Amino acid sequence: MNKRHFGEMLGSLDEAVEIARGNRKPARAYTLTEPDARAIRRSLGLTQVEFATLLNVPVTTIQGYEQGRRAPDAPARTLLRVALAAPEVLRSIHADRRVAKASGSPGGPGAEVDPAGTHRSRPRS
Repeated sequence: MNKRHFGEMLGSLDEAVEIARGNRKPARAYTLTEPDARAIRRSLGLTQVEFATLLNVPVTTIQGYEQGRRAPDAPARTLLRVALAAPEVLRSIHADRRVAKASGSPGGPGAEVDPAGTHRSRPRS
């Protein structure tokens, strides 16, 4: 690291300390809001059960989000944002899961793919 880069980093650190102490305002500020699960669900015209099924989560998870008992973690926030921005993507994934389940196609928890690319539901002994 050269002296110029070190000086820039030191200046940035001094600036961060001033901002933290309230002596200076940040040049930029970002506010990320929690996605509103209830508003998203209602905008899609779904019940809690339907929305939970679409997201592949327990209905109690949706109820917890909507009642403020729990906050979505980072992956769940992303999934909620996808549900708002592109619900057709989730519907397509959900439809694929239903088709696979109805056809008896393996792929659920514990399913394996052997080296030949075929599914088997139990490991060989």
